[in-house]
Amino acid sequence: MINPTQGNKKIYLQGAHVNNTQSVKNSGPIFQDSLRLGAASTDTLSSFFSKIWSGVTTFFKSIANGFTRLFKSKPTSDSTTTRTTGNQTPSSATPATQTSSLKNKIQEIAARDGFVWFYKKEENPTTAAFGNFYNSPIQLWGMTFKCAEGAFQAAKFKGNRAVMQRFQNLEGDAAWKLGRQLSQHWTPEQKSQWQSINRDVMREVVKAKFSQNPELKELLLATRKSFLVEHIPVKGRDAFWGDDHDGTGQNWLGYVLMETRGQLGGAGPVGRNQQYNRFIRQG
Repeated sequence: MINPTQGNKKIYLQGAHVNNTQSVKNSGPIFQDSLRLGAASTDTLSSFFSKIWSGVTTFFKSIANGFTRLFKSKPTSDSTTTRTTGNQTPSSATPATQTSSLKNKIQEIAARDGFVWFYKKEENPTTAAFGNFYNSPIQLWGMTFKCAEGAFQAAKFKGNRAVMQRFQNLEGDAAWKLGRQLSQHWTPEQKSQWQSINRDVMREVVKAKFSQNPELKELLLATRKSFLVEHIPVKGRDAFWGDDHDGTGQNWLGYVLMETRGQLGGAGPVGRNQQYNRFIRQG
């Protein structure tokens, strides 16, 4: 509350008492009443402006607090990106939570169907980790590769380390394309030599992948005793490593995975079952 002072005149609003010179004291009731009225007016005006100022101050404080909460709640960037496995889990889930969720789903599928099929995450996100195009670091031959496909394709050129290094940071599709491009002019002898060792190379790559990545090992062991098969979405794409869509393929990648599962403490290779055969017939 404001107490205005003019010269030696003091106005006490609560008692409406005026203390000034002697002439003011003797000026009569009318003049003193006017002073009381002026004091009351001053009080009203002061209260009015005080309320306005309080409202303005409160308004700007609320804005400032709003900005403070906004910037405090804004998420900061994280240099570590959680690798997704394609099971549509929330971004807030930890890798351990994702692995546990996928493990449970895979166990249910294995128990229910007796077989587990896989390919890329676009076709089957739950089991995409079993495919060679799934991003998981692998250390082999003194190098680190982004995925199993990169390591496998690099192995075609073991006599040329500079060429092998080109595969290190490539994702699955890019590694497959580069490997095909660089080997398209191979002689029949070179092709025959590669075909004689490619399954052993695949065994080495797949074992490194699942032994070096504990969360992937958990998923592989979660398949229990089920038949593992790389189910190709298009007929004619891969009759060697996969089932060529209709079950006529040799499914070597599936067998290598089952071999690796056995080496890591799980069940070894098993044959295809009736549930898989019905799955194939359904298209």
